[in-house]
Amino acid sequence: MKGKEKEIFRDCYNILESECGIEEFKKQSTVIAAKYDEVKDKMLCIELLGVIADHIGRRDRVIE
Repeated sequence: MKGKEKEIFRDCYNILESECGIEEFKKQSTVIAAKYDEVKDKMLCIELLGVIADHIGRRDRVIE
């Protein structure tokens, strides 16, 4: 994995670790996705954020 990919994974993992709700996730993910300019980096970031959003959505429904 290249340096940029590691950075993207780390950024996305930090959101997951923060155990935030879906509203906070939306704010944080927008900031993270804006950091990356190259198309391949942005696509990887968006793909990872989508997986995390699914996870947070399921977790929030279980808590309710």
